Amino acid sequence: MIADSLASIVPQLAAGDQLLVVADNCTDDTAVIAAAAGAKVIERKDQERHGKGYALDFGTRWFEHKPPEVLIVIDADCKVSAGTIDRLAATCGHTGRPVQALYLMRTPVGAGVMTASPSSRG
Repeated sequence: MIADSLASIVPQLAAGDQLLVVADNCTDDTAVIAAAAGAKVIERKDQERHGKGYALDFGTRWFEHKPPEVLIVIDADCKVSAGTIDRLAATCGHTGRPVQALYLMRTPVGAGVMTASPSSRG
């Protein structure tokens, strides 16, 4: 999933943008795939503290010494529509407040009935 996510993000990055991937307790090739896509990868290994909150904390602490003007957090299983990065950054910069994008789940083509969303069932 990380490869698809990064493939939707990388083309939207401008000069000077940073792409950081937190490989959180990963036992797969996430770090290698992310690095090959051009991301800076930091790995967190902590078998006692699991979950997104710990990963977010770890990632934001990486920016403590040189915080970015805008920080956009994207889950590894998300595909980012064209123009989204610019819209989020511009809205955040303009308002000076946090912004959240639409998180729309789509049923994969050929998915079984149990994975289809209620609105896509007959």
